Amino acid sequence: MRITNRKTNFKEVPKPILIVCEDSKSSVFYLRSKIRDLRLSPVDIEVDGGADSSPSSVVKYAIDRKKEQKRQAKENQTEEYGDIYCV
Repeated sequence: MRITNRKTNFKEVPKPILIVCEDSKSSVFYLRSKIRDLRLSPVDIEVDGGADSSPSSVVKYAIDRKKEQKRQAKENQTEEYGDIYCV
């Protein structure tokens, strides 16, 4: 009997991405439409416009979201954010 080492193709599932915007209207609308136009999976990319308009508020909000999502990921055994972008 001959055993061969056969390579199998596995597609690596990317971690979810969070994009935090300084406003809840134009930036969020634009980014969501780009995600749709490029046919990217909305499950993998989350756009959030809940931060205030100052740059430091956007960064603080992103840090708080990452901490909260990390806690939820442990509870639900899901993936943590891979990347976080502040716009």
